[in-house]
Amino acid sequence: IGRSFIEFIHPLDHSTLASQITSEFAVPENGNGVPAEVQPLSNSRPTMFCRIRQYKGLQSSFSLKDTAPSFVPFMLKLSFEKFSDEKGLVTYLVIQALPILSAFKSPHEVVVEPAPFFMRHISNGILEYIDHKSVPFLGYLPQDIIGKDILPLYHPDDLEYVKQVYETIMITGGAPRTKPYRLMTQNGQYLKIETEWSSFVNPWSRKLEFVVGKHYVVEGPADPDVFLPPVMKVSNEDINKTQGLRDSILRVMNDERDSVMLGGISPHHDNGDSKSSIATPLS
Repeated sequence: IGRSFIEFIHPLDHSTLASQITSEFAVPENGNGVPAEVQPLSNSRPTMFCRIRQYKGLQSSFSLKDTAPSFVPFMLKLSFEKFSDEKGLVTYLVIQALPILSAFKSPHEVVVEPAPFFMRHISNGILEYIDHKSVPFLGYLPQDIIGKDILPLYHPDDLEYVKQVYETIMITGGAPRTKPYRLMTQNGQYLKIETEWSSFVNPWSRKLEFVVGKHYVVEGPADPDVFLPPVMKVSNEDINKTQGLRDSILRVMNDERDSVMLGGISPHHDNGDSKSSIATPLS
């Protein structure tokens, strides 16, 4: 009590918390340039994820047993509330913190009724959106993975199949639910997912704008605690082996295409263009 809440937030999440507060709540000024009453921009509570420091325990003298901090992921809901005290009516930032646990309890846990989550990336593989529902499954907080390349998350042995999927996406505009393939979690292990794909190609530039994946987790990773730091090390040799496949996937996404058009109509070709009916099998 009496300490700043920011002291308990992981340093990597400081800017995320500050940005969330300033973006979701407006501080209008009165005529003298002095901040007026704080008003939320909407009635809904802003939600974010961050890691909060915890201590493992206290000795009987209340001194710390272990001074090395550890951090636990939480979902925060933010709101401004007014309270009366000896100073009058005061506005406080109220934070409701809910711990986030891994969705898995055992190695390679089979998920019987998977709840889907969404991810969206642009044509260079950079993620620009990830669903909050993904956090217990993948272990990544949104701020950890947005702006990063999705291609290194695909298992190297699945890249050939993933390339076929992207070829289908570029030809037909999407792909039906795939067979299982592997995606890396925060702890460096792999879970198995099946994905329904959609995309948007600019009909005038004929360039891919973004790809959306609706992911269903069907099997958990070998280590069920997805929030652990990664322990697997990838050798330079393995990186070099798979880089060629990743480069070829990028080329697929950045080719000009006539086949993915709004309403199936190309502004550059007639509907009867043979390219529009070509499909790449996924099996």
